[in-house]
Amino acid sequence: MYFSGSFYSYPIQSNCGYSESLDNRQQVGGISFPPTLIQKYFMLKGNPTAIQEELAQPKVYAVGCEGRPTLIITNNPFGIPNVFLMFVVSSDPFGHTVGFIFPTGMLGRFPTSQIMFYDCAV
Repeated sequence: MYFSGSFYSYPIQSNCGYSESLDNRQQVGGISFPPTLIQKYFMLKGNPTAIQEELAQPKVYAVGCEGRPTLIITNNPFGIPNVFLMFVVSSDPFGHTVGFIFPTGMLGRFPTSQIMFYDCAV
């Protein structure tokens, strides 16, 4: 996958595996992702038509996913959408979005302007 942001090693390596927790959420490095976001991620990841359908639906765009698992679709310089899950640590509408990427637990950083769609977990 082409990703035009930067990546850093995840600081906590003890639990970077994909596992089932007691509250039926998936975890990476202690960060919990709701099953509905994971299912949507895998559905979009393997289906470019579904990505286009998702992008065609009207959405409210706002920065405010800090501290929450988020499904994100970004555009890269080649016009190919990237789909990934991220636990958003910080987001600036005129700067960068930073967070931990599922399932690797790596820290990613990219321009917020590249986000075409996102869905925050409640």
